[in-house]
Amino acid sequence: MGTHGRGGLARVRLCSIAESVLHQAEIPVLTAGPRMKGAPAMDPIRRVLCPINYMPSAEESLRYAASLAEKTGAELTVAHIDEAPQGGDSRDSLRQLCDWVPAEVRTRCAVREVVRRGSPAAQIIQEAEESHADLVVIGAQPRNLLGSILPGSTSDLVIRNAPCPVVSVIDKKTPAPHSKVEEATHAHG
Repeated sequence: MGTHGRGGLARVRLCSIAESVLHQAEIPVLTAGPRMKGAPAMDPIRRVLCPINYMPSAEESLRYAASLAEKTGAELTVAHIDEAPQGGDSRDSLRQLCDWVPAEVRTRCAVREVVRRGSPAAQIIQEAEESHADLVVIGAQPRNLLGSILPGSTSDLVIRNAPCPVVSVIDKKTPAPHSKVEEATHAHG
């Protein structure tokens, strides 16, 4: 499904068809954003990027990405973006990521782990560009009362700005974390 990558008021005013599909989908959704170079080709998938954040939606997206990598013979890059300021030991972050990836995934396909620092969306997009990813598989969890992916969320920004197609694995089973407003409302109601 194509997406224009609109943001802000244009997105609200025009209502994104892609957003509507992502909201209603019970299965993963493939989107092709405006930053893709040329028309999507039917080239083989050689490199799959799966960014993770250690949430349940990331577990599901990793399973899906591993399945795609296994079926296509692609290398699977599992990336974690550390938002902590510089100064932490990157070896500890990489070790945590390696420990998080199930051994079963490693038996299904070639796996490469990457830890980057900075803004998650920007770093995911940069990793997709630098690794020449043919596909990004990202977990997304609806975050608002209407069950939509929030504009400006990491998933939303990656979907709209990735240099390759993005498969969004929507996690509708895990309850979205309550906002402070919702918590206060429930506490007093």
